[in-house]
Amino acid sequence: LLNKFGNLEAVCNASVEELLSVDGIGPAAAEYIRLIPHIAKGYSMHTSIRNKQKFSTRESMYERCVALVKGNPNEVAYVLCFDSMRHLIKEVKIAEGSPGVVVIDPRKVMDAIAYTSTTGIMICHNHPSGVRSPSHQDFLTTSNIKRLVNSIGIELIDHIVVVDDDYVSCVVVE
Repeated sequence: LLNKFGNLEAVCNASVEELLSVDGIGPAAAEYIRLIPHIAKGYSMHTSIRNKQKFSTRESMYERCVALVKGNPNEVAYVLCFDSMRHLIKEVKIAEGSPGVVVIDPRKVMDAIAYTSTTGIMICHNHPSGVRSPSHQDFLTTSNIKRLVNSIGIELIDHIVVVDDDYVSCVVVE
């Protein structure tokens, strides 16, 4: 596979049909190979939570958000919960919508926070359509969640919209 495709990334990005063209690779093996990036991503995300990874900069938080939602064909939303030292406590997928919309329910955000030592949260969702600017609904949702979490002493660090490897904040400075 490496001889044919050149590197592991190219192997993992090859289509099933391309993988099947290599001697010794059957349908099951081709499907397993296509799962490697998803398995690796899940492993990496899980170990950083278990090891209480510290996010000392906003940029590192943004990078984590981009990694979470990038490549999803539908809009998905996550909340990341941090303690007072900015260690990641947990991250929760709070919504999945269609390619053009996701509805972020503030109750799901509160469920993610409940029974934790969360002092700050970051919300992220993607725009697989490629539209870089947050919608009016994105700003409204952000404002509502900010008011809600602030009322119980939790900071909304940011709510970002991710497009490819880029992001835009939905938080309006008041």
